[in-house]
Amino acid sequence: MWHHLLEDSALKNGSRVLPLCCALSSMLLLCLQAPPAGAQSEFTLSQRIRKIIDRPEFAHANFAIEFYSLAGAPEAAQQVAGQTLGEIAAAAYDANLVTGAIAGDYDLIIRNGHIIDGTGNPWYAADVAVSGDRLAAIGDLREAHAKREIDAKGRIVAPGFIDMLGQSEVSLLLDNRSLSKLSQGITTEITGEGGSIAPQNEKTIAPQKPFLDHYKLTIDWTTLDGYFRRLEKQGTPLNIGTYVGSAQVREAVIGDDDRAPTPAELGQMKVLVEQAMKDGALGLSSALIYPPNIYAKTDELIALAQVASKYGGLYATHMRSEGASEMPALAEAMRIGREANLPVEIFHLKVSGKPRWGSMKNVVAAIQLARDSGLDVAADMYPYTAGATALASALPPWVADGGVQKLLERLKDPAIRARIKKD
Repeated sequence: MWHHLLEDSALKNGSRVLPLCCALSSMLLLCLQAPPAGAQSEFTLSQRIRKIIDRPEFAHANFAIEFYSLAGAPEAAQQVAGQTLGEIAAAAYDANLVTGAIAGDYDLIIRNGHIIDGTGNPWYAADVAVSGDRLAAIGDLREAHAKREIDAKGRIVAPGFIDMLGQSEVSLLLDNRSLSKLSQGITTEITGEGGSIAPQNEKTIAPQKPFLDHYKLTIDWTTLDGYFRRLEKQGTPLNIGTYVGSAQVREAVIGDDDRAPTPAELGQMKVLVEQAMKDGALGLSSALIYPPNIYAKTDELIALAQVASKYGGLYATHMRSEGASEMPALAEAMRIGREANLPVEIFHLKVSGKPRWGSMKNVVAAIQLARDSGLDVAADMYPYTAGATALASALPPWVADGGVQKLLERLKDPAIRARIKKD
């Protein structure tokens, strides 16, 4: 009946509305004719579709489509049909989640919780079933059974949180339980801020030797694929994604020297970025307040970001300044995104220093202006008001030229310390 009713309305209202109405009727038929997994699932689905169609706002959907089309407002007709179609699709999707072993056995059922699913929708009441390491069903599972059941009454049930910037890539090799993350509900971590777990070679491994010796850890990989194989072998409770760090590829080719790469060296760096992207890196990252990344000029970063762009990656950055020079640093990040043609993510956005308190509105306005102009740029923040980082980031860049050992040697010289204070 619905099919003929909608088809008749579509023919009356002209070609602009026809595709939406036909799509809607097709969805209705698809929902009603889907192979039933059991009388209860089929009955529930039919009930939900009929309930949507019978709502007051949709009771005269065909009239609304005809009226708005004849009145020269096809956009309104599309909105009515589109909203109906969306809700019917949602009903079918939800019902399919319950389809399966309604009366069967699962490994785990979490009952009576309020589900917040991460889509931005309001919470809803439902049970959640798990089989193995996969969600098996969401819905009214009162007839289902499980080896283990949890009563979540009065509690929120949600997917695991994503840590947008963590640094657990090495920690997981030392202790793969990851209790500090899991106890916070974090099940996915993105890592690789400027430095990354790969590529690795003698130049990148040498500065880590005291740390590696202390924890009796061996770096036996050179590529991101090699690291993932090592991690999979040891096991991890977290999902891990990583950027390839522009500092990492710079150090692998140039070392810690304060100079621009030669054309040949830049070519080698681009090859390393390409290999990491093929191995699954999410994009290129930078941490431009730390050596040796601080020595990278904008053109160098654009050249590397262009490689990441070819593979659908993004550019994520701890900007060159979060203090007095933050606005120029923000402009640099956006320039890299535009010229390399890839999205931009600003790591842990903040305004540093008491004199700058209250100026975040200017930073946010600049980001919004870039978004309005067509640049895909976003930012993340950490939810506390203090920060801590390495001493080298507070020293003039020249102090760390050549690496940590040369930095320490310079700090022993009273004359150089006096120059550092002056600079």
